[in-house]
Amino acid sequence: MASERGAVVQLEATQDAGTGVRVGRLHATLLWYARNPRMIELTLFAFGVLVMGLVMAFAPSGFRPTPNYSDYQSFYKPPAVSLLAGKGYLGIHGHTELHDPPGYPLLLAFEFAVADLLHVGREGMVNVATVLILALAGVLIYRVGRAMFGLKIGVLTGILWITYPIEMLMSPYRFSEVPFTAVLYLTALIFVDGNVRALPSWRRIAVVGALVGVDALIRPQAILLFVPYALALWLRSRQLRRESGSDAQPRVARRWGALALSGVLVLAYVATLAPWEGWVKAETGKTVLLSDGGPSAILNGLTVDFHPMDERGTAHLPSDVIALEKRIVAHQKSLTSTGKIAHYMFDQLHEHPVAVIELVAIKAGRSFYGTNSLTHESVIAAVQAPYLIFMVAGLILAWRSGRWRRWLAAFIIMITAYMWLMTISVLSIVRYMGPTLGLLLPFAALALVTLWEWFRRRSQPRPAV
Repeated sequence: MASERGAVVQLEATQDAGTGVRVGRLHATLLWYARNPRMIELTLFAFGVLVMGLVMAFAPSGFRPTPNYSDYQSFYKPPAVSLLAGKGYLGIHGHTELHDPPGYPLLLAFEFAVADLLHVGREGMVNVATVLILALAGVLIYRVGRAMFGLKIGVLTGILWITYPIEMLMSPYRFSEVPFTAVLYLTALIFVDGNVRALPSWRRIAVVGALVGVDALIRPQAILLFVPYALALWLRSRQLRRESGSDAQPRVARRWGALALSGVLVLAYVATLAPWEGWVKAETGKTVLLSDGGPSAILNGLTVDFHPMDERGTAHLPSDVIALEKRIVAHQKSLTSTGKIAHYMFDQLHEHPVAVIELVAIKAGRSFYGTNSLTHESVIAAVQAPYLIFMVAGLILAWRSGRWRRWLAAFIIMITAYMWLMTISVLSIVRYMGPTLGLLLPFAALALVTLWEWFRRRSQPRPAV
């Protein structure tokens, strides 16, 4: 790729600059890696396996899910076991499992089948697959950073992601965020790489739409993820028209290019979901949007510190917010649909506006440090702070650079804003935001590299006057 050739040229120029100046071992190593990009990926993958494996093996119990009380035991594992037993896609109570989409249970069924074929433990195979998928995600986010800002920032992005505590702590959790993260980064990589010089081809956009569908089949919070992608296509189309001039493309292509590609995106997305939606309708007679677990997830997020089986810690909430949550708990048996919950919360907003606004603000903040166990939150907040500062700084730098980098910043801001809103609407914890925060790490790497280059310039001796 052009970024790799640019890195080689840059490193070779460094080697040749200044007669008699000897390139150090570090520069020689970087030059060799620049000429062997696959070795970068293999090195990052091995590093990811090592780090995630160590975290899985030695993470303290406080950073693990409560035993026998998790989505894995209740909703993901039972249909996978049922499928392999030939009983169909059934949940823990023997009914068709609709609480979550089928993406992660189907992946677990595959992992269990491989374990049975190899005559090894199923849970051990899940652990191995978790580590490998997270290591693969580290390679994919490196590729995203490289597509955005070049080889150097791409490598730093991969290292930052693998050592980012928020991502590291996904490894002890056998939850759907693990495969969702890898698919999310692959989707972003294909989309960003296709927009480098022009709008992507319809084939590439069809792949992006299908992958967005896979994202949604793994985690329902991606149900409208195609919206920021479509908006990004429109922004990129406008940007390309401004850069190339109004007569550079045929009028129809200029007017309808982004709109047509957005249509392909949505069609591929819908086609990916159609088999699951059709099967559910034929099997149960119900029409569900990915799953029927939405109302319970929303109620769970509206009643922080009211789930003693899972919440081992305590959240410090204002008294009016606690009173609001008590009213929600008292009415939860009647709040059986998203519409009913929305109607009830609008009534509460009219009667108790301050309490509702406070609750939403608390949930927005907790999305970056909260845990479902309500433990270690102050530590997570302290760790998050410098990362978030560099992420925001990198977004500002990219935006001020204009053109390609400004579009990248706008695209990731839209993805982040969408995922943030979805996290606020349900259980607002950092584990739900973790995959999206990884997409901000290329900007943190950009800020770090910019800061390093600024320090190098300041440290250089000034020429004598």
